[in-house]
Amino acid sequence: FFFQAEDGIRDFCLSRGLGDVYKRQGYIVIMQQHGLHLINRNSYCILFGLEGLIFEKITKLNCASRKFYDVGRTMNLVNVDLNTLLMFSQFGFSIFSAPFMIIIALTWIIFEVGWIGFLGPVIFFISLNIQNRIQNKIMANRKNILMMNDKRAKAINEYVAGIR
Repeated sequence: FFFQAEDGIRDFCLSRGLGDVYKRQGYIVIMQQHGLHLINRNSYCILFGLEGLIFEKITKLNCASRKFYDVGRTMNLVNVDLNTLLMFSQFGFSIFSAPFMIIIALTWIIFEVGWIGFLGPVIFFISLNIQNRIQNKIMANRKNILMMNDKRAKAINEYVAGIR
């Protein structure tokens, strides 16, 4: 008997098909969305809590101190800073989780395709090093060109000043 998978490949062994792949992706999406929901909920709780504390502190100022503070302007500045903090708390988790994701993905690739899967990241880091060296040389050449342009402009200015 031949079993044909959804992708059209015929194989002698029993085909699992793509159903398991879709189920696994569904579980991953649900877990990611649940994690992002928790991060957003906690971020907004922190944001509103801090905003409330600052507003309460501003309203407790005595009349003499309030002359020097514009509450609307102060709250506007506070909102800008707190929104920046909110954006960091929502996306800052990537700073900590990205290395783990990369290591897990690399391990999974090596497990699936063998040690040849290690070749891609190695080539990536080698090309990154080569690109860095080329960029440093380009920046050094650009600096030399700018210095020569400055010398040329200085010489032209001295020449024109001598003509006057």
